[in-house]
Amino acid sequence: MRQEWLAPKCGRSPFAGEELTGRPMGIIIRGNVVMWKNEIAPTAQGEPLLFEAMDRPREA
Repeated sequence: MRQEWLAPKCGRSPFAGEELTGRPMGIIIRGNVVMWKNEIAPTAQGEPLLFEAMDRPREA
C-alpha cells in the first residue's frame, strides 16, 4: 500500500509499505450500517448533499 493512498489524521499508517489483500465486509457511516456483506441497507440514512462549485462566481 502506498502512503499517498492513505489519509490518516496522524499522517502515517502501520500499513504503509505492506501488501494487503482482501475486500471490505461492510460500510458504516456515522454509526449506521449502510452496506454489509454486499447487501445495501433497506432504508436510506441521512440527507442529500448539495455541492456548490467553488471555481465559478456566485450568481446574484
